Amino acid sequence: MTASSDGVWAPAGRNVGADPAVYVTTVRHSGVPVGIAWMDTSRLRFALYAGTSEPIGSWSNDGSVPRNLWGSLVAAMNSGFRLNQSLGGWYLDGVAAVPLRDGAASLVIYRDGSATVGEWGRDVALTASVVAVRQNLSMLVEVGAPTPAVDTPNPKQVWGAPFHGNVLTWRSALGVDAAGHLLYVAGPSMDPKTLAAAMVAAGARRAMELDINPLWDNFDTFSGVGAA
Repeated sequence: MTASSDGVWAPAGRNVGADPAVYVTTVRHSGVPVGIAWMDTSRLRFALYAGTSEPIGSWSNDGSVPRNLWGSLVAAMNSGFRLNQSLGGWYLDGVAAVPLRDGAASLVIYRDGSATVGEWGRDVALTASVVAVRQNLSMLVEVGAPTPAVDTPNPKQVWGAPFHGNVLTWRSALGVDAAGHLLYVAGPSMDPKTLAAAMVAAGARRAMELDINPLWDNFDTFSGVGAA
């Protein structure tokens, strides 16, 4: 696990066993303050939760973490766009609330609680071990480099419509490093190219954009008594 020279990793959230499983840092990339979180996929159990208004249906994870899990909750993060804007699907409890799309950037969660990020149909696919999938747009980073899509002349069309039409806005992304651990990145005044470059600098081999604009980019950690 590495960070750029202007950032120092610090443990965040409650320990898993005797040691931290989440580390955070803040760096400056292209003059923009960027927050980064690193998550140990071998010691955390990831879960996808439905929103309070979508997708339609009855879900085991219904928009709020059950009280009996509060003592083991380490972190929570935002998801992607509303489903009618994500250009991808949503899968939980053996049901695709929105059909999964080949080529879509996908967060995939497995039965053992581990997770990864990849392109659906190439890096990841629906197998018996997959319990949840959240798709959002196309890949932001592949093979440790920004995808050609970050240089699109129409970023608002490809990467979401920011408030007031300003391409420079809060953006968040989720990626996976060479060891298979997850990385979350978020910061203000970012365009897709800056977001992708920040992900690469953090060590991501593959990454996807999540939500954009103020209020909707959040990574929260939880501490206190409780065994994870």
